[in-house]
Amino acid sequence: MNGFLYNKNDANSTENKIAAGGSDEKVERRRDIVEWAIAIAVVAALAILIFIAIGGARARERDARRLADMTFVRQAFELINDAYGNYGGSFGGCAENGKLNSVCAVKSVSKYFSSASGFNDPSGSVSCCDAGLDVCRQSVCDYCFDEYSGDKKDYRVYFHLEKGVAGLGSDGCYQLTKDGIAFVGKANN
Repeated sequence: MNGFLYNKNDANSTENKIAAGGSDEKVERRRDIVEWAIAIAVVAALAILIFIAIGGARARERDARRLADMTFVRQAFELINDAYGNYGGSFGGCAENGKLNSVCAVKSVSKYFSSASGFNDPSGSVSCCDAGLDVCRQSVCDYCFDEYSGDKKDYRVYFHLEKGVAGLGSDGCYQLTKDGIAFVGKANN
C-alpha cells in the first residue's frame, strides 16, 4: 500500500535529481554516450595501428620481392657472361640504358631473362630508376639497366627499397653490379 501513498522524501529526491541536471534516465543516457564514445575512440586507435602495421609489412614484402628479382637478374647476367665473355653490347644484348624489362627482354639475352617481359617493380611504378639517380633516390621506381664499362665487363641495375630488408637496412636507391648490391643514397643524403 505504500506504493500508492505519496511519500514526501521521494518527492524531494526527485526534485533534487531534476535540480542536479535530470532524471535517472538522463544521467544513464549521458553515461552510456560517454562509454560508447570512449569505446569508439579505442577501436579507431587500434584500427589505425593495424593499418600502419599492415602498410609496413606490405612494403617489406615488396622489398623482399625486389631482392629476389635482383638475385634472378644477377644470375641471368652471370649466364650471359659465361656464354659470351661479357655482359652485353657486343652480342646485341642489354646494350641500351633503360627499363630492365624493355632492354633485356629482346635480342639474344631474352632466353636468360625468360620472365623479363613481366619484370617490373612490384609497386607498379612506371618511372625508371635513372642513372642520374634523382628518381631512384626519391621514391619507388621501376628497375633500370645501365651498362657502365666500355669492355662490357660490368653492369648496373638500379632499384629502390621502401623499408630495407635482409641486411640492407635503409630505404633508398640501390645498385646491383657483378660484385653485389650497394646502397647509392636517398633524397635527404
